Amino acid sequence: MRAWLQKFESFAARQRAAVFLLRVSTGVLLCWYHGIPKLVAAHGYFTAGEPWKDVGLVAELGLPFPALSALAAGLIQSLGSILMAAGLYTRTAAVLIASTLFVAVVINLMHGKDNQVAFLYLFASLTIVLQAASHAGNPKPA
Repeated sequence: MRAWLQKFESFAARQRAAVFLLRVSTGVLLCWYHGIPKLVAAHGYFTAGEPWKDVGLVAELGLPFPALSALAAGLIQSLGSILMAAGLYTRTAAVLIASTLFVAVVINLMHGKDNQVAFLYLFASLTIVLQAASHAGNPKPA
């Protein structure tokens, strides 16, 4: 156990571990609680004509093709989150996630909803973008 803890004695090692935990936890939680439910609702909407509240919310913003925009949000919050958690295309995935969450924050503000969760995911993904950008081209940060 002591040998394992010694791996985290340097600041850089602690920083890498913290970003890893943030990336994985944000990706898994966002996918599980937001991405997958959106894809399930999208499946019902496109195959059985079931109502999907996200389409109405996106339409209120005036975005083009509200159903496809809502589907894109679901794909980004699920597949993008998986990529981010796995460390694949991390910066790209985190930028897409942050963009989607910015829209979620706007929608929540328009409807007077609590924005805490959306802001936490937004700032976590922005932190991951900045961290990934600081190590671009450097596969093993010092």
